[in-house]
Order: sequence, then structure tokens, then C-alpha cells
Amino acid sequence: MIIMEYNTTRKKLIIAEYGRNLQSLVEQVCQMEDRDQRSRAAKSLVSVMAQLNPSQRDYVDYRRKLWDHLYIISDFKLDVDGPYDPPSPNTVHPTPQRLSYAGNKIRFSHYGRIIEKMIDVVSEYPENQEKEVLAPMIANYLKKSYLTWNLDSVTDDVILKQMNIMSKGRIAMDNSQPLWVANDLIVDPSSASKKNQKRKSIKHKNFRRK
Repeated sequence: MIIMEYNTTRKKLIIAEYGRNLQSLVEQVCQMEDRDQRSRAAKSLVSVMAQLNPSQRDYVDYRRKLWDHLYIISDFKLDVDGPYDPPSPNTVHPTPQRLSYAGNKIRFSHYGRIIEKMIDVVSEYPENQEKEVLAPMIANYLKKSYLTWNLDSVTDDVILKQMNIMSKGRIAMDNSQPLWVANDLIVDPSSASKKNQKRKSIKHKNFRRK
């Protein structure tokens, strides 16, 4: 089950320059069961990262650096057939330059500027397999973000329409591929808090036994 990320339960942002949007997409890739599909999605994300952060091209082996960043963002859980071996967790020190942002007003503020820039990048892709892989990943993330801020149910039609607006009609999906179910995305923050309290209580009891 996919769990909604509330501020109190969100995972640490691993490389801030890429934002939580990309980190969430990387998590989606890690959850894919089919290795070939996982590998294709990872390669597509690297292409997006290259265009989100074009300054990386000034570095030698910039494509390798992007793959390193992808593995780092996945917390080294990404298992794909990539062009390079994963870096060692003990030797990496990611320092990507800060992403530049346009001064344009954000159309849907609850999604954030990075995801809008990402949609702009993917919008320019030709209608091929890479775009087909990325489109549902982005749509699922939009739905997840929508529910984080609005806490109301939302239909897939609304999400797909907003993605269509942000992409100026260049990313089009129909309902033939359903997005994540809202009930599977939402978790009660109070229940998460109770679980954390229970873990702390168990840890405290174990400490007293020593």
C-alpha cells in the first residue's frame, strides 16, 4: 500500500536540489516489480534530471554523475540495469548545483515549481515509450500531492486535466490506466503518531531491562 506523506512522517529529503518531487518518482521506480520496466523508468528519469539541471553538463562524465545522484536519491535501493555500477555509500558526496527557477507564477501551487518544470521537460519528448513510462508516474505523484494539501477525494479526471493544463496539452492520458486509489494513499496521522509512540515505549522498556 502506498502511504501518504504527512509533514510529520515524511522521509528525509536526500538531495534537496532535485526536490521531493523527483525523490517520490524515484521511490515509484524502486517499487516496480519488473526489472526491465524499472530499468526503463530509471533511464527516463536520468534524462529528465539532465534537463532539470543542465549545469551538470559542464562536468566530466556528467551522465555518470546523474546516475550516481539517482542511486543516492534511492538510498542505494535502486536495482536496475544501468550503464554504470552504483556508487559506494561510503564514498559519495553529491553536490549538484542549485536548480534555477523561472520567475513565472506557479499555476497550481500545491504541486510546486520543480514538478511543473519536470512536466515542461517531459512535454518536449516525442510520443515514445519513454514518455509513456513517465506520464503515469507524474500523474500518480500529482494525485499524491493533491491529497496531501487538500485532504479530499479527487477523481483521476481532475488530476489528468490539471496535468494536461500544465503540459499545454502535450501530455495526454486517458482513464484506461487507473491512478493510485485515494484510500491507499491516505493514512491517518493520529494512527502514525500512535505507532511512533508504541515504538518509543518498546524501546524505553528494552533500555530499562539492560
